[in-house]
Amino acid sequence: MLKPIPNGILLLAMICAGEWLPRAADAGIVYTGNEVDQSGTGFGNVLTILAVQATPSEFGSVLWDGNDDVEAGDAANQSQTRTVSELLAAGIDETNLTLIFNINEGGDSDPVLTLHDFDLVFQNDAGAELFRETFDAGAGLDLDSAGTGNGASGWQFDVNFTTNAVIAAAFFDTLTNRIGMEVASDQAIDNTKGSAESFFVTSPVPEPSTLVQILLGLGALAAWRWRRKRIA
Repeated sequence: MLKPIPNGILLLAMICAGEWLPRAADAGIVYTGNEVDQSGTGFGNVLTILAVQATPSEFGSVLWDGNDDVEAGDAANQSQTRTVSELLAAGIDETNLTLIFNINEGGDSDPVLTLHDFDLVFQNDAGAELFRETFDAGAGLDLDSAGTGNGASGWQFDVNFTTNAVIAAAFFDTLTNRIGMEVASDQAIDNTKGSAESFFVTSPVPEPSTLVQILLGLGALAAWRWRRKRIA
């Protein structure tokens, strides 16, 4: 008679198969509520798309015109569209595209900003827009600093391609396609006081609860294997 597989083994198998992961809501870009606190994620170390800098609010865009990046509004010079080739090299594709919003207000005693709607813009090499994914902030999303300043990561948003799954897969099949970004003037980030806020793309960062469950599963697996050796 086959013995039941211990719960820890089942959990580990589900994690490895990608079947046990937090599921995002049915929307294009979703705020996960996950604070990513990692050092070394400043300009030049990550795939920054849009950086905006102004007071008391910030908006802007970076888009590809077929030859060069075109910045508008309050976009800082760190803004840059990213090719599919760059994304794939970083382990990013249509199944795991994640956006991190980094708040950079230095020593401000009240670093709470209000984030409104924004768009990721998917373009071809000629600069034509293929489709967009939008974050709908409703009345606004109040966020404070995650870590201290640029380079300390920020707040996590997952891109689900809910209604654009087929064209997203096709998009990532062409290495010269690009991702740009836009924060419209009527959706400006409010309560800014100086330094540049930025958005960069990465692969998913596990939530703390997920990491705990992974460690528990690995611990259960190790204990089960140790018991088997003792019995044998």
